[in-house]
Amino acid sequence: TPPVGGDVSDSDTATVSVNAPSISIVKDPATQTIVVGGSATFTITVTNTGDVELSNVTVTDVLAPDCDADLGTLAAGASTNYQCTLSNVTADFTNTADVVGTPPVGGDVSDSDTATVSVRVPTTTPTTQPPTSTLGDLVWQDIDGDGVQDPGEPGIAGVTVTLYDSNGNLIATQVTDVNGNYLFTGLQPGTYIVEFQLPDLPNLENEAFTGFKTALDPARDSDVDLNGFTATIVVGAGENNLTIDAGVINVLISGVTVTTIPVVEAETLPFTGFEARMLVWIGLLVMTGGVLLLTGNPRQGRHEDAAVYQGMSWNNH
Repeated sequence: TPPVGGDVSDSDTATVSVNAPSISIVKDPATQTIVVGGSATFTITVTNTGDVELSNVTVTDVLAPDCDADLGTLAAGASTNYQCTLSNVTADFTNTADVVGTPPVGGDVSDSDTATVSVRVPTTTPTTQPPTSTLGDLVWQDIDGDGVQDPGEPGIAGVTVTLYDSNGNLIATQVTDVNGNYLFTGLQPGTYIVEFQLPDLPNLENEAFTGFKTALDPARDSDVDLNGFTATIVVGAGENNLTIDAGVINVLISGVTVTTIPVVEAETLPFTGFEARMLVWIGLLVMTGGVLLLTGNPRQGRHEDAAVYQGMSWNNH
């Protein structure tokens, strides 16, 4: 109010802006299950949910340091995401990811989110392998030719013994030791055939296999045909079959002359997967009054030098 006259006046304006800064963080998946020793992978999403730009946006995760990140500046309404991994997880845990950002005015804003990881220990059923088996025994000099192991009849060293499966596939080869013994070990249950190679003995001439014989004790008889093959042998799990033997005789007998009739070629026939000989002597030796009679049975054996003996005659001296 002046001394004279009416009042005088004036006015001015001031604008006040109210900012609402805020930020959010989401850690996915919220729950997950992994196998012990495996890796947990997360996706971190950070969003500026306020109306002003945020600077120095930083994520920290104490239990999963790979999730720590410096995101820099984030505009109002903007969002960003990234993946992170925690390796070799051996126990359940719940971890927390924290985010903080700085607005132009006022204090920092922050948010946090948790994620739970469960660890599964797989149960395994152990695979049980059937116990392995053995197969073997002896090659011996059958001095009296009866096809049975007798006291004083020695084993024969250095004889090659070959094992085949029922399809004729070679499984293993052994050589008899100084006592004439051989042994196949680590065999799976199945059906097998054993082949013996006729030895060349300095004290015998014209060696031959005794042939199939049957004794009261199967561990003492000869189990091969005249070509050196056994019949099929079924071996069970964990079985220890030490009864497969081969007797070797001398076909030149004192006082007897052996005359052979010429050999003719034989047709090859299948035998459980083997190439074969057409005729095998199936040992029937009958000695009467100085006359030795040999009868034969057709049987399939090896293909090599396949032949058929048409007959044999013996003349007494």
